[in-house]
Amino acid sequence: METIDSVKQISSEIRNSLLKEGASLVGFADIRPIPSEARQSMDHAISIGVALNPAIIRRVGLNGPTREYSYDKVRANSLANYLCEFGTKLLTDRGYKAVPLLADDHKKVDKQTVSAPFQHKTAATRAGLGWIGKSALLVTEEYGSALRLSTILTDAVLECGTPIEISKCGECQECTNACPAKAINGTLWDIAKSKEDILKGRNHLINLTNCSRYYSKTNEMLGIVAPARVCGICIAACPKTKRYIGEK
Repeated sequence: METIDSVKQISSEIRNSLLKEGASLVGFADIRPIPSEARQSMDHAISIGVALNPAIIRRVGLNGPTREYSYDKVRANSLANYLCEFGTKLLTDRGYKAVPLLADDHKKVDKQTVSAPFQHKTAATRAGLGWIGKSALLVTEEYGSALRLSTILTDAVLECGTPIEISKCGECQECTNACPAKAINGTLWDIAKSKEDILKGRNHLINLTNCSRYYSKTNEMLGIVAPARVCGICIAACPKTKRYIGEK
């Protein structure tokens, strides 16, 4: 059985190693409240965040979706995936079980709900890295929504953060007002409703049909092939993102 010191040591080693390799954020989550099947019987998760390029996000805010934004998503996803595999090896080399959940594994995404059996956002909120915004994206204090995420499920006992289960968006409607597809409902994240969404194949925060139609339109306009999805307007509109990219 791990001691407090050993838990702190392995957590510190993993966090520092991932940050050294290029992670922007690293958090540890107790995921035991999640159904066992979804978490593959693992008790803990490592949430890894890779920040998007602030200059590119700034231009999305000014000009709308761009091809360079799609390229930056690929870059950030690639790094997030590398970090996921790197962290998984750190754990397995120490004798722990670890399952990598890559940033862009479209095979596991439900096309109706645009969600996976275990969501990266779940690990991130339970690790205390951020909350779910009105845009249905993770919002962090450091980077707003300008992040790509990957996750490692593991049986290693880690020094977990305090879960965030309440939205900090308040009355802000910046992403709602900025969305050209009128896909964001403008309602606060409700964790109980999010659990119902998974069961009922819906999303209480956004109109998925409107969002998907706009994605398809911009993809065609920019010559981007599915399953890639390019917009980013709600990311750029978030006040937390604006602080990260150097706007007020």
